[in-house]
Amino acid sequence: MPADPPSRTSRDRDRVVEVLKEGFVSARVLAQRTHLPEAKILEHLRAIPGVEAARASCRRCGATLDHGDPLAAPSRCSECHSDQVDPPRFRVV
Repeated sequence: MPADPPSRTSRDRDRVVEVLKEGFVSARVLAQRTHLPEAKILEHLRAIPGVEAARASCRRCGATLDHGDPLAAPSRCSECHSDQVDPPRFRVV
C-alpha cells in the first residue's frame, strides 16, 4: 500500500522552510515567494523549529523595536515615533 501523501500544511511549511534557508526575509516576502497569505506565514513561523527572528527596526533613528511578539511589527517607533518601521525578518538556523 502506498504511503499517504504529505498534507497541504506540511507541503506549505516545507516551502516556507526552503525560503528561510536562503537567509533573513520578512513575512511579506515569504508570502510573495510561497504564494501563501501572510497570516498563514505567521502560523508556520510559530510552528517551525529553529526559526530565528531579527527584530523590527526604525529606518529613521535605527532603534531595534521590541514589541513583545517577535513576529509582529509595531506601527510606530517607540523611540522617535516615526512610522518608518522595517518589519521583523526571519531565517532558519
